Amino acid sequence: MFGSDPKYQSFSKKDVLLSIVNFMETKLVLPEEEIINVDDEDTDIYFVVTGFVVVNLRDHKRIVRKGARVLGMGSIFGEISMIYENKRTADVVAMDYLNLAMINQSQFKKLIIEIPPLKTQVEEHIWSYRYPKKKFFMNAAKKVYYLEKLSKKEL
Repeated sequence: MFGSDPKYQSFSKKDVLLSIVNFMETKLVLPEEEIINVDDEDTDIYFVVTGFVVVNLRDHKRIVRKGARVLGMGSIFGEISMIYENKRTADVVAMDYLNLAMINQSQFKKLIIEIPPLKTQVEEHIWSYRYPKKKFFMNAAKKVYYLEKLSKKEL
């Protein structure tokens, strides 16, 4: 699960999931309730237990793409702000009654002390997104002399 690092080879998926669940809180959400607003500064990460959310993205010109994604059971959101400790990059709204599990920043820091490769796994998940704002920033960074030789991960 965590690559070739022998120190973490013994972690099973079950062990990892049990560790994560121990750090979670639950949240019940009503239909059409806003869970995350773009530019908010909170950094909680959410896991959809039941129900669906719609993700509305804003591009670099601040134009909203409503319904850019629909996430359901087993999906996560809020991880970009959690990992990079930045403002929210999307609006997330409940489509129906929703059960969420969540982990706040301080709990996540404790969790990655317990399971350090988890942070890398989440970062790799984030890099898999095809997100227009990410493409814009990556292209802009390549044009800055001091940033042009940095890897994707370093940016």
